[in-house]
Amino acid sequence: MAFKFGDTKNAAQDTGFEPIPAGKYEFQIEEVKIQSYDGSAKIKACNRLHITLRIDMPNGNARKVWDDIFLDGSHGYSMRKLKTLVESCGLSIPESAGEKEIADKLVSAIGNAEIYIETYNGKKNNKVREYIVPEKPQLTEEDLPF
Repeated sequence: MAFKFGDTKNAAQDTGFEPIPAGKYEFQIEEVKIQSYDGSAKIKACNRLHITLRIDMPNGNARKVWDDIFLDGSHGYSMRKLKTLVESCGLSIPESAGEKEIADKLVSAIGNAEIYIETYNGKKNNKVREYIVPEKPQLTEEDLPF
């Protein structure tokens, strides 16, 4: 038997840039940057949290997915997304918290998200569809000590 080292024609190439399959994944937040956003027809000018999620794959590779949460205060979708991100990570952040405090508390937090693949200008990228909040266990009378 002869080994064919260097024959990469038929080998799957994992450059780390291919999107991961759509699905639900556990993530860890690697970085949160506060960036300014110039605004658009949908969202007024504001700051945003640019979030880097790391997803550890079963094959040992880690993939990164980026997400932006706009902090305009009036865009209900963004505020719900921030709230579900915080709850997904099991954190409690007061509503009075400023952007830096929120960003600092999110770094290194672990949560879950549903990831999908978006095609834009012919390029496929992963995006966060939603952050998943763990279900709270329901207590029954049998769980009560009295």
